[in-house]
Amino acid sequence: MDDFSPSRLRFGLLLTVQTVAVALLLWGAMPIYRTIMAAPGQQLNDLPTSPVVIVIALVAFHAAYWYRLRRVPIVVRRRSLLMAHLVIFAGRLSFIFGGSLFALVVFRHFPDLAEIADPFRLISRSLVMLVILFSLYCYTLELERVSAAYQPPA
Repeated sequence: MDDFSPSRLRFGLLLTVQTVAVALLLWGAMPIYRTIMAAPGQQLNDLPTSPVVIVIALVAFHAAYWYRLRRVPIVVRRRSLLMAHLVIFAGRLSFIFGGSLFALVVFRHFPDLAEIADPFRLISRSLVMLVILFSLYCYTLELERVSAAYQPPA
């Protein structure tokens, strides 16, 4: 198959969009993670990261992910066991970061909340956190599919 086939280019573009979106999500979550670590049990009024960046990254990720999943096949140039391992490692690593944020919030932050000053803010932020975690899970699945495509025949 040609290196610049339309299928290969569309797949590469969609995977790039997904990867950039996940990188933005992880980059945007890092200051939030540090803030929660510094103030467990306190409802945070101001987040250190713009929610606009996170929302745009979520929308871009899911648009690219679901479109790729339903309409664009995974196309790899050549099979490589090393590449298959590296891709699946990257997927699992990204989910570990999301899982650590989830664990920090659920097991450390929520139990220590003394009072809930703004329940709407708490619920909306919790839902966004779950959507971020789901997005990282979807990205992990996508990289598992890519890794399977790289696997050489037995």
